[in-house]
This record gives sequence, structure tokens and C-alpha cells, in this order.
Amino acid sequence: MRRDEVALIYSLGLVVLLLVVTSTTDSPVFYKNDITDWMCSYNRILCVKNIPPHNDMCEPELPYPPGNERDAILGMFIPKSGWTENHLEMMTFVFYLMRKIVPDCQIVLFLGEQLKGIQVWDEMVAKYQIKAVYTALPKDWNMINHRFVLYKNYLIEHENEIDRAIFCDSKDIYFLRDPFTKIAKNNSLIVGREFRSIDPDDFYSYDGFYQYYNNFIWMKEAYGQDYAEELRLKKAPINNAGFGGGDVKSMITLFTMWTDEMIKIGGQRRWGFDQAVYNKLVYSGELKKKIPFMHLADCKHDRICMFSTQRIDLQNGVPYLFDGCIPHVLHRDGLTYKMMDAQRYPDN
Repeated sequence: MRRDEVALIYSLGLVVLLLVVTSTTDSPVFYKNDITDWMCSYNRILCVKNIPPHNDMCEPELPYPPGNERDAILGMFIPKSGWTENHLEMMTFVFYLMRKIVPDCQIVLFLGEQLKGIQVWDEMVAKYQIKAVYTALPKDWNMINHRFVLYKNYLIEHENEIDRAIFCDSKDIYFLRDPFTKIAKNNSLIVGREFRSIDPDDFYSYDGFYQYYNNFIWMKEAYGQDYAEELRLKKAPINNAGFGGGDVKSMITLFTMWTDEMIKIGGQRRWGFDQAVYNKLVYSGELKKKIPFMHLADCKHDRICMFSTQRIDLQNGVPYLFDGCIPHVLHRDGLTYKMMDAQRYPDN
């Protein structure tokens, strides 16, 4: 046999071997794969089944009922250009948790019309009983800011069918307890915020606008250097546009104020202006005038946690805070992205 024939056979053998190894070590992508005990016990993913029962020391009982069929969770995903499997996997995990924690509530997801009819997206929507509303993005809005227009219009249209509503990021907000137990059916609004303490050693405390450069820049571009500097000097906590909720009338009021102010300052297409406008409504007192019962919900008092990775200890798939309690709602910053990425975990 000639040397070139031997080399060819050897090369083909390596290709076959590589294909075999790849096929046996790459498990199916997450949206086609079950969460296994291996993932939980090795802290590779957050596992609802291991979350402990209610702890009176950590979470006093609230009088409000759990989420039901008259309560709605609103989310949105309109890709700027294209979507990736990472987008789908992150959202699948978010909705997996939602359905475990609040199985009876409505989940309404506004999706870009380009996702309609794509099998894997259709499968996710069907699996988690999501009401998909396909929409085109108007030319004069960016996708992040436009979501509040969609939420407002939807709640106005379905006001008689919904008692309470929560809005949240669709890719990185994880429910570990039922957040509807913090929301009354009337006169209720919770604003998710990052806790600020006068005690510099307070474990829960963040440094607000002073720490988060992006928020300072967004506020400066939206409302000027002086106003942004005033908030920075106060170390004003950030009110996070990624999570909030209330009774349906209060939510309509909030979204109306939010979108009207966005249009007023010409911020429809400006990245980060959703958060700048939200914080302006809070710190100017305008939101409080319209909704006097507004509650600023943070991790220390309400277990609504926008935390960095080092503040969370993942044990057997359960995220614990330093005090031994678990958050009710956890932003993605509370867990590393690697823990959410189940593409390459071996089968259990």
C-alpha cells in the first residue's frame, strides 16, 4: 500500500473517531434535555426540587394569595438581528422555573414575528403553556423600551381578565418562591430595587449609581449631568427595570407614565433609557403621587435579589444567601452563566 493511501486511511480514521467522541460526549441541548440529579448535586444548575420548604425565620407569611389563573407574567424577546440557541436555553430555564413555582398563572410572551413558525420556539411555547404574542418592532423604538408599550396595551385590552401582573426580563429572572404572595389584588405596586444601607459593612448593600457606571451615563444622557451627579452623591439605589409587579390598574398607570415619559424626552430608541426613566419617575416623586402605596422591594427585606455571583452560595442546586435564606426572585447576576448553560453536561 502506498504511503499516500496509508495517510488517507489514517486521516479518515481520525475523522470517524472525532465524530464518535463528539456524539457520545455532547448531550442534547437544554430545551430537549431533562434536568438531572447530576446537575443538581454538582451545582451545575439551579434545581427547584431541592429548594427547602417555607422558612418562617427567612420569609414571614404574607396575606396575599398565590398566583392563579387571573394573574399574569409579562415578558418579551424581539431579537435585534438573529437568535441563538443560548437565547432559547436561557428562556427555557426561566419558564421552567416559573411553571414549577406558579403553575396556574398566565405567562404572556411577546416574541418577534421572525420567530413565528420556528419549531423549537413553538415547542417551548407549547411545553410551558405560554401565550405567545408575535409582534413587529416599530422603527422609532428599540426592543427594550418598546416592551412597556406592549405590556400597557395588553393589560388595557385584558383588564377584566387579570387581577395582578408581573413584568420581568425573559432571559435572566429566576423565580424560587411565588412573587404574587407579595402583591395585593388592589392598591399594590412593588418596584424591584438594589438595596442601599447606611452601614458600609451591610452584606446586602450596593453602592447604587456610584458603582454602576452605565446607570450614571444613562441618567446623564436622559436628564443631564447635574441630576445624575445628585443621585451619585446620594448613592441612590438603582430601581431595576427587569422586575416589578402590582394590581392590574396600578400596572397600567405605571406603564402609561413610563412610556409617556419615554416619548416626552425622545428616548424611544436610546439604549438604557428605560432604566433612566424608571428611576426618574421614582426619585422625582411622580410615581408616588400617582401610586402612593408603591413599595420599593429589595433583597434584604423582600428577598427580591439583584445580586453578584460572590454573594450567592449554590449548595446542591439551591442558591443560599449569607444568612442561610434563599431569595424569592433572583436576577441572573446571582448565578454564573456557566451554571445556566446545560449544553454539554453528561447524561446522568
